[in-house]
Amino acid sequence: EMEVDLSLLAGQGPAYASVFVQDEDAQDEEMEIRRMHELVDQTTQALQQARNELIALSQQQSSGSAEGGNATRAKKKESAACKHVDQLLWKAEVDLENVEDMYLRHIDNQKDTVTPFSVSIADMNQRLSQAASDLEMTVRNWFSG
Repeated sequence: EMEVDLSLLAGQGPAYASVFVQDEDAQDEEMEIRRMHELVDQTTQALQQARNELIALSQQQSSGSAEGGNATRAKKKESAACKHVDQLLWKAEVDLENVEDMYLRHIDNQKDTVTPFSVSIADMNQRLSQAASDLEMTVRNWFSG
């Protein structure tokens, strides 16, 4: 006599398999949340570094104009510093785009699995907003001063 598992005929696999899939999905979701936090931390650090370099560059410009030293050398140094700040800002932008993509994926997946993610997103959103506004103020001060 041959036994027939109705769940196999329905294409759903053994009943316990869905438990493992849900567990794997939850683990994937948790890993992606951790990665988003890492990216936010890295972005915050990059923005802070860019801000500090802009402040240092601004101070060098104001003290450099008073000294009137080797202008060509100072311009090359300033250009290199600006390029580094630009690279930091580009990396921050790419990382934020990745976080946004992960967040949108999470929202799409949230219909299937619900995790305590909203608190994490609210915290991350607050940190990103603060870092972005700090950078905006620094850039405004840089161009206005």
